[in-house]
Amino acid sequence: MVRVRTMLWALIAALTLSFAVVPTGTAEAAAADEAKQSKKKKKKAKRAKKKRKAKAAAKAPVPQANNKAISELMGDFKFGMAPKQVMSVLDRRISAKYKDQIAETTDVYQQDQLRRKMSKEKKKLRKSFIGFKGQRNGWDVSIIDEEYGHKNQESMLVFWDRDARTGVDQRRFFFFVDDALYKMYIAFDAKMFPPGKRQFAYFQQIMENRYGPGELIWAEDRYGTQRVKHLHWKNDKYYLRAVNRMEFYGTFCLALSDPSVETWIGDRRAQNSPETKKENSIIRAITQEEDKEMSLDEANSDVVDAIINN
Repeated sequence: MVRVRTMLWALIAALTLSFAVVPTGTAEAAAADEAKQSKKKKKKAKRAKKKRKAKAAAKAPVPQANNKAISELMGDFKFGMAPKQVMSVLDRRISAKYKDQIAETTDVYQQDQLRRKMSKEKKKLRKSFIGFKGQRNGWDVSIIDEEYGHKNQESMLVFWDRDARTGVDQRRFFFFVDDALYKMYIAFDAKMFPPGKRQFAYFQQIMENRYGPGELIWAEDRYGTQRVKHLHWKNDKYYLRAVNRMEFYGTFCLALSDPSVETWIGDRRAQNSPETKKENSIIRAITQEEDKEMSLDEANSDVVDAIINN
């Protein structure tokens, strides 16, 4: 009996040792495998989180802008207008502006000078019209270089305007595709903002005070840093963007376009004009001085004041 017990205890001890004693190599492999599995789980969880965020972002509608403020920004213009129709509206604005000035003076010579000035302004308006047919032009490296495509039946008209409601000057770019107006573009210079507030965050605050809360869109700059590309609003009739062009031009912009056109114009540009405008900091640096006349530095100072005051 004692001998049987001794054999049983020996068997138990052997079994215990077989489970307790694990070769060093096996233990390290097990630990490595556990770490690998943990890493895989973390990666899987991260991917799932990204998918959930992307899905939520896809479902979330773009905020809508204040309709009254949008209507005031559109003024007498309507999407779909032909270039001649837009010019006709602008002609009337020019005539109305000089009509009051002419009526204020009885000096015949001064009246004649004002009429000449009015005629010159109308000619300048017509001369500003350009079709983007693939030719080189001063706008290809400018504040609006991302707003059009060549060889895509696109064109543009530029106009210095005094807003009747606010009494401030502004320069508008009118963009057409297939001879139909689909976008208006206004730019601001950050230097016009109070010192210490020449940042997009402050411009965003001004825009959201006027048009309501928008959604920020981010993109990588040429250094690989994430920066705000634009703030936007959208409904069935209008697509509004507050655009950040600070990196090269020290400027913020406001673009109002037809959302139905925006859904297809990018694809058509890719088909008709597949070559892309490459980033060239040297060209931009050289042309920055030349582009000052186009970048709205002087004429939009009152526009920003008007928006701030609103």
